[in-house]
Amino acid sequence: MKFWGPAMTVRTKSCGAARNVISRLARISFLPGSFDSASTPALSRALPSKKPPMILNLGSSLAHLRATLAGVWGFNGYYVTGLNIVYLPWEELLFFVTVPFASIFIYECLNAYFPGDPLARWDKPITLGLIIGCFILGLLYISKAYSSTTFILTGGFMLYHWYYVPNTYRTRFYRAFLVILIPFLLVDGVLTGGFTKEPIVLYNPEEYMGIRILSVPFEDAVYGFLLLFGVCYWLEWLRKNH
Repeated sequence: MKFWGPAMTVRTKSCGAARNVISRLARISFLPGSFDSASTPALSRALPSKKPPMILNLGSSLAHLRATLAGVWGFNGYYVTGLNIVYLPWEELLFFVTVPFASIFIYECLNAYFPGDPLARWDKPITLGLIIGCFILGLLYISKAYSSTTFILTGGFMLYHWYYVPNTYRTRFYRAFLVILIPFLLVDGVLTGGFTKEPIVLYNPEEYMGIRILSVPFEDAVYGFLLLFGVCYWLEWLRKNH
């Protein structure tokens, strides 16, 4: 299967049974766990996020694996070592640990040094606007696997969060994500060919909208929002209940 980019062919394996197993594992991998806090006050707010990202990102990695098996994503063999863990490059699995941990650290630092919540009064229009926008885009691009899955899952999670979770941190996360977008676009820009001769992560042009922020597919930013918002949700849940 050929993806966009010069002379790039990605071999993907599509197996219905494998995808079903991965789907089940992805669901159970979102169960909450425990965490250890640091003795220093400055780090105690940031370090509890270490295990929740690992728990949540196991599910994200499995979902990513399913997309790879289905021919939505692929990887340029020139830029990876060739060591795969269940069809995914081990570098990709590390991405799902390091990026969320660094992003949640930004979230915690902003909360520690800028404790105000300037977006709190705009929670309703922002959240409802994002929910409606995600569902509309998901339905408009229902035939494109990456687009529809990303938008509908994001809209669904935000709808759940709006109805069942009080805004004790939601708009704080929105603020943090605006900051996180800067390094996110730089890192993802490297992966999508913005600063390299060829992209490292390859996308099937039939499965996403084709709209890019610099070199980054728009869906990547929404997917990153969902991933990090999910990590933040578990972090705050653990903080409250443990």
